[in-house]
Amino acid sequence: MANFYLVCGISGGGKTTLSNRIMQINADIKMYDVDEYYARINGDECNRSNFFEVWMALWRDLHESEMKGEDVLLTTNALT
Repeated sequence: MANFYLVCGISGGGKTTLSNRIMQINADIKMYDVDEYYARINGDECNRSNFFEVWMALWRDLHESEMKGEDVLLTTNALT
């Protein structure tokens, strides 16, 4: 990947708003949101089970973007 941007903060802190503004400036950035992976795997973004499966799915997608040379924006409220 060319550039990696990480937006991390508390729930309701404006991460999505900031990320959407960044995407308006540069629509070529590939955006990943950890909550969307929890929702896809667990059926609910608030359900934080299946941690390993969630992060492996995210890692696979990030790796694919890296191989394509895409700029990536990752949003999360997890500091780990």
